[in-house]
Amino acid sequence: MELINFDELKKSDENTHLHFLLPNCHYLLVGPTACGKTTLLCNMIMRWMNPDKVTIYTINPDQDKYQLLDDFYNFIQRELEVDDEMFEIRDPEDVIPVENLDIDTNK
Repeated sequence: MELINFDELKKSDENTHLHFLLPNCHYLLVGPTACGKTTLLCNMIMRWMNPDKVTIYTINPDQDKYQLLDDFYNFIQRELEVDDEMFEIRDPEDVIPVENLDIDTNK
């Protein structure tokens, strides 16, 4: 996977900020089959982010990469002795409507 070196980009006169991933945000990955959504998701979660909890809504819960993520979080939970579930896979019908999210906690 090729990465952009943001340090080498020329700065404009405007006050611009280049962020790849913003903290405390919900992300939605959308694209056609086999375009790399799950691969990007695994990289985001395992390399570039430090989320307290990950919930994945998918119609394909049996993908090998989701098992990899489950094993990854089970290991972290054991090592850190965390009781709360850190990773779950849910059906798309379980998605919480935006209007039901708590704006203060982002949950």
